[in-house]
Amino acid sequence: MNREEEMYAHVERCATGTQSQRSYCQDHEINLATFSYWRRRYLKNRSAVPGFITIASGQYGAPTVGRIEIVYPDGSRLSCGYDVPAHLLRSLTGR
Repeated sequence: MNREEEMYAHVERCATGTQSQRSYCQDHEINLATFSYWRRRYLKNRSAVPGFITIASGQYGAPTVGRIEIVYPDGSRLSCGYDVPAHLLRSLTGR
């Protein structure tokens, strides 16, 4: 694992945990300024990658049979049936 992969893994673990960044860094002997640098890089790189993410089946609760629901970062939702043509979904999602 290279340095970038190592630090991105720390950023992800810290984000999903319950500790503050300061506490996480102390527990893992990481300089807070260094962690902040890698967190900024992680967030910048993550937001620069367009596209869809893979979601494991059942990851977000029971699926609604025959429906697709897209939840955007701002909380707005797009819900439609599986039979919606791909070109229409692209026009609605801006992708």
